[in-house]
Amino acid sequence: MFFRVFVSRNDADGDGSYDVWLGSGADEVHIWLNTHRNLQGVGADVPRNLKAIEATAKGVTLQWEAPQFAANVRYYKVFRSLAPNVDEGDRQLIEIVGQRHQDESFAAPVKDRVGRFTDRTALPGMPYHYAIQHIGSENSHSDHCAELTAKIPSSEARRDDGSPELTIINPTHQSWSQFPRIVLHYADGGSGIELSSLSVSFDQPLSDETPANQNVAGRAFRRDANCCILPIRPPQALPVGELVTLTASVADRAGHTTTRSLRFYVSEKSAKRPKAAFSAKILPGDGTFHNC
Repeated sequence: MFFRVFVSRNDADGDGSYDVWLGSGADEVHIWLNTHRNLQGVGADVPRNLKAIEATAKGVTLQWEAPQFAANVRYYKVFRSLAPNVDEGDRQLIEIVGQRHQDESFAAPVKDRVGRFTDRTALPGMPYHYAIQHIGSENSHSDHCAELTAKIPSSEARRDDGSPELTIINPTHQSWSQFPRIVLHYADGGSGIELSSLSVSFDQPLSDETPANQNVAGRAFRRDANCCILPIRPPQALPVGELVTLTASVADRAGHTTTRSLRFYVSEKSAKRPKAAFSAKILPGDGTFHNC
């Protein structure tokens, strides 16, 4: 009598370490979970040793090592922010390094243990904070690696008109809630940011009788030299069924002002997107396998 046994290794519990799956078809499935933990607390699927190997007029060139456990990789995500130590969701995705594939189970073997990317949009004198994320098979996402700060020296003159840099991280064009979470990053490589100049407004009134085009930056729970985080919460709300324009501006101490705007359609009354929770439990006895 012959048995065909299948062995697979993947991240079964989502902790960033390889686990082992063993079974014969759909029968006698056993999973061995890898409980090893790195002494530094870094997940096994997190990219290592991110560093800037060059910062010139051509841009900031980053280099990192592949995760310890990675025998394959789908791609890497490169994030950047103008503010240090922000949440992972408040960073700007600026590049995908590697090959994206429609098949989520597809992953290319790691042939080069070193990744590299050049940020050619970096401006002189601006401090940028970078982080890398590893995307493995089945779309598994690692934590971001330790943040790296780098900047092109101000003497490397390139596309710098003296105005501050300002980025609207959130909301996006795909946002639809009447309770958006506004995240702005800004920096200036010369005289520095004049924080009192920061302005955030909507071209639609809020439900708490805040008129259109009024500056609401003072309501932010974080507002410092590089970052503004301002969640719109009840009783404030944007009108549903309207195209809304968010306008943000900030100036440096030399009087240079930068303004950015973003339009999105409000169609959702809920402050949060719906979530689903799934759970599983082991029951005694024989079970039936169904194809879905």
